[in-house]
Amino acid sequence: MEEFRFTPYGDVSITYEWNSKAMSFEDYTKQYYRRRVRAKKTYSFEISGLDLAALVKFYNDHKGLQEPFYFTYDGITEVCYFAQAINPKCKRENGIIKAYSCGVALEVDHQLTNYPTAQETDVLPGPYGDTDQIVDWHTNVVSMGQRSERMEKQVKPTRTITGKWSGLKPERDKMIRLFNSHCRVPLTFRYNGETLKVIFPDKLEIKDKRELKNIIGYECQMELEVVD
Repeated sequence: MEEFRFTPYGDVSITYEWNSKAMSFEDYTKQYYRRRVRAKKTYSFEISGLDLAALVKFYNDHKGLQEPFYFTYDGITEVCYFAQAINPKCKRENGIIKAYSCGVALEVDHQLTNYPTAQETDVLPGPYGDTDQIVDWHTNVVSMGQRSERMEKQVKPTRTITGKWSGLKPERDKMIRLFNSHCRVPLTFRYNGETLKVIFPDKLEIKDKRELKNIIGYECQMELEVVD
């Protein structure tokens, strides 16, 4: 197979998604079912250059989204497919294309990296900056003439915490390991003096901050579901 040799420009986003199945009950509790052995992984980034014909040829040689190729990033070589059609933006002078830029999304055929077994004692690092919380009892309020009837639907409230995480390359690698280990398996989260059990969202986007080809840090945002 050929290798995708077009160099990403600027930041690179890596999306991991479990596509797990959630079954909700009337009391707002949930039960999750794992549907994949490893999370689906997708790269998204910009490329630019002078030779648009080379990109178009590579895309057409692989019949768009149909045929695989190798892609190497962060020292890992994986089999990938184009995840979407290419849409180059061309800079022209006197009717001639002088340069181009293009957003690219690559879907990994299947992850080769092995991750450790999830443990509820694994600790999720704290977010930076402000966080948002939602605490909801899901009380059923029914209007009845001049008054409202309120009916309890659960014995304790649901709670979510939304925040942003960032750090250097080691913290980024740890976040990726935790997410890929914990497919809806609770882990420990220390927040505002509390020790909580939380569940990752089904999907996580890691935004790699880079200098030249080197990953120097990351950012991500997510909503955690508190389960204890």
